Amino acid sequence: MAVKLLTIDEFYRTGGDWTGTFCGRPLQKVTLDSRECGPDSVFFALPGTQTDGHQYISKAIKAGASVIVYSDPAFDREFIGTETLGIRTDDGVCYMQDLAARVVRKVKIPVLALTGSNGKTTTKEMISAVLETGFRVHKTNRNLNNHLGVPLTIFDLTADHEFLVLEMGMNHAGEIARLCEVGMPTSGLITNVGTAHIEFLGSQENIAKAKTELFDYLRRNNGFLYVNADDPFLLKRLTGNNNAMSVFYGIKNREAKVKAYDVQLGQNNAYQFNWKDVRTGKTGSVQLSIPGMHNVLNALGAIAAGLKNDIAPEAIDRALSGFKPADKRMELAKAGKIDLLIDCYNANPDSMKAGLSAFNEFRSEGRKIAVLGDMFELGSHSEAMHRAIGKAILPLKFDGILTVGQSSRFISDELKKYSCELGVHHLETRENVMGWLDSTLKPGDMVYLKASRGMKLETISDFLTETFGGKE
Repeated sequence: MAVKLLTIDEFYRTGGDWTGTFCGRPLQKVTLDSRECGPDSVFFALPGTQTDGHQYISKAIKAGASVIVYSDPAFDREFIGTETLGIRTDDGVCYMQDLAARVVRKVKIPVLALTGSNGKTTTKEMISAVLETGFRVHKTNRNLNNHLGVPLTIFDLTADHEFLVLEMGMNHAGEIARLCEVGMPTSGLITNVGTAHIEFLGSQENIAKAKTELFDYLRRNNGFLYVNADDPFLLKRLTGNNNAMSVFYGIKNREAKVKAYDVQLGQNNAYQFNWKDVRTGKTGSVQLSIPGMHNVLNALGAIAAGLKNDIAPEAIDRALSGFKPADKRMELAKAGKIDLLIDCYNANPDSMKAGLSAFNEFRSEGRKIAVLGDMFELGSHSEAMHRAIGKAILPLKFDGILTVGQSSRFISDELKKYSCELGVHHLETRENVMGWLDSTLKPGDMVYLKASRGMKLETISDFLTETFGGKE
């Protein structure tokens, strides 16, 4: 097992009031869950909305935790006579973030941070796949991209790692700026500026300002910017920055330096394209296995990052052509003779429109049916943005549309004059959707599933796999 970079020295430098005795063993795991504690672990006892980590301090001590960080002085006595070091601090989250920043300073490797309204995780995985052809890469696991997930990712760094890729999420202004202080990126990429989290930020302009806190940090610290030249909000925020400390990539914008051309839909319903770096003349060709034109843009971001870090074009092409999407993100699957496009990890208006556009272009032996659920965190904009999805569907061609949930009924309302073989139906529950599909689907049909995570549409894909998986 590779030794983690986090040592007791970082705790000394971060401070706090110390009680008990440090055992002296190497620290191998940092956790917020006392059930994961064991010898050589660090437990952060953080107060939460549903449970208070302080209530599990004794359990963590019994499990052999080496260090516990907490904030309530009433628990000082828990550490007397133990081999667990208790460190009390006024703010456990801030302490955790400051501790992580010390680890980054210690490691001294390139750090690429990325954020954006849509495609963060997919782009992070693409970039990592490309960089892994030349470096030992440590990356954000799953979507641990918030004020707690970024430090937890950093704590897993070892001396073997040569490159750190951090995904950064946000839903309020100032959060990306703070995560930059923690992760200290040397380069960064913003996938796009959409309407995700508009409930908290009020407008797309405010979202752009919050997202570009990443670029603001990099410009102040002589970092490198990867810029989606096809995003008008990013261009507006970055006018005059197409210089030696940045590279613009895109499909449509003539200012892009890393460009895709000859973009065509492949036999696998994903795009194949050629690319060129007009600065160096380097070229390549990629056949994606993840659908959607938006993923061509995500791949271009990964190509730009690879080129900047001296990855050969041939290695970039192999990495992206072999790339498989993360679970429930434009994931192609089979349920017997039914094709599934599972895209229900999360949703916002921009990602739903992109997914529907991709589904519209799909070649299918049978009928194409879209199952759309509610999009969350839209606040007072919810009705208008769900109705906008309905309007966006009008020029597209599907054979059936089901909406499920509360706000998604506004999608159906906009489709009263939409003509298709199986009709447009609003259903109240996932079980109603399952029943309709069970009685309607035929071999060769294709189903697209899209909604916010809380709608749990994966239960529908699980049902279809169980129901049709064995049918011939």
